[in-house]
Amino acid sequence: MSNLENKLLKGAEELAKEKKVPTEVVVTQLKAAIAAAYEKEFPGTIVEIDIDLDENKMNVFEVYEVIAEETDEFDDYNQILLVDAEEGVKDKKLLGEAVVGKQVRKPVELSKLNNKVISLISANFVKNLSFESNKTIFAEWKNEIGKVAYYKVESVSPDGIVVDMEENIKGFIPREEQIPGEKLVPGVKYQFLIKSVIENSKTWPIILSRGDAGLVKYLVVNAISEVREEVIEIKDIARVPGFKTKIALVSHRPNLDPVGTLIGRRGERVKAIMEKINNEKIEGVRYTDDLNQYICNICLPVRLKGILVEKPRDQSESTNYVLIVSDEPVVNSFTQKSSTPSFMLLGKRGANTKIISQLLKGSVEVITEEEALDLDLNKKPEYVVVGDNYYNRSFDNNTSGSPYGNNDKTSRYKINYDEMDSLVKEQNKNRAYSQSKPVQNQEPASSSYEVKKHTKITFDDEDEE
Repeated sequence: MSNLENKLLKGAEELAKEKKVPTEVVVTQLKAAIAAAYEKEFPGTIVEIDIDLDENKMNVFEVYEVIAEETDEFDDYNQILLVDAEEGVKDKKLLGEAVVGKQVRKPVELSKLNNKVISLISANFVKNLSFESNKTIFAEWKNEIGKVAYYKVESVSPDGIVVDMEENIKGFIPREEQIPGEKLVPGVKYQFLIKSVIENSKTWPIILSRGDAGLVKYLVVNAISEVREEVIEIKDIARVPGFKTKIALVSHRPNLDPVGTLIGRRGERVKAIMEKINNEKIEGVRYTDDLNQYICNICLPVRLKGILVEKPRDQSESTNYVLIVSDEPVVNSFTQKSSTPSFMLLGKRGANTKIISQLLKGSVEVITEEEALDLDLNKKPEYVVVGDNYYNRSFDNNTSGSPYGNNDKTSRYKINYDEMDSLVKEQNKNRAYSQSKPVQNQEPASSSYEVKKHTKITFDDEDEE
């Protein structure tokens, strides 16, 4: 047995241990790799392969059928003349009986084959074994989907990020599951959500995410005790990674403002969460069963003038929400820039409406009052005129009102609007700073909390409104 064959057997044993693949599977895949390489380089050749890892033996044979004489249909890949077979058996270059109709075998030393065949054998074997290994990984990890834990970044490339998980198990983060602008550092642990585990993967079976909304939900649950104890409930969450996350909240305790509780005193709670996701903006929205009020809450700080909810005609369509805004420009209190309400509601490249659409589970259309009049929307029975009553700052058991909180002295957290303004400006400053310095997670990988799987949301990087 040649050195090449010894190396193949040794490598097969090592891969079997590393990838936790049974010996019989390794043998089967190595045989398949050799046969496939032979078929590609020498089409039609019949190959017989015997492998015994325990005895460290490998024998490869080319198989030929013995025929009496050469004809027009003679196939020198699969047939051998009787006279040549008799001579080969006599010289011990062939094994078997030199009898017409029988088969003889010609031993092959892989090391004497050309480099192209040897490379094909190696590539096919690694690919086949990885495929079998991924099936094992799927069986072990399929129930971990939706969980969040700390894992160490191994390498970063333009195609994606390789993450070292445990016992030679690797995870992969494709570009669409990353936070735009975030720079992860090899050797540092970060929190990742297990997005999916692919059974028949030929590459990476475990897909991780930093951009999934479920990661933010996990961070909020762990950071906010009221949410963890279910005093405040997360009704829904939508995210455009790198731009903004909006969380719909409802309080089950009278006079406890869910949005103020999320933000915390001087914004300390929400800032602590934002630091773990590259200072991405997080906003709370008060959820209510009153759909029109809920839509108004979601769209703040833009104030709507009207709402038209167009129900789908069949199950293949989704509800369309037409949001009517003023034609007059307003000054954004955060950026001090003048802008139209429609632009503010849309956001750059439609980022805000993507979030609104996700929360409402339908399509969103933004038009001005003038456009609404031209379309005679105000004459439709479903049209709702939005008055000042939708924007009062009081609430009653979370059934109506603005998401900004209330003035009740018994509320645990109240929002100071000057502090909110300062907080947003500080968020902008931190986000700009984070572009040049990667955010590192220093907490130990100690706990894992299961969150519900959310619909995948992948958008381009957006600026704040």
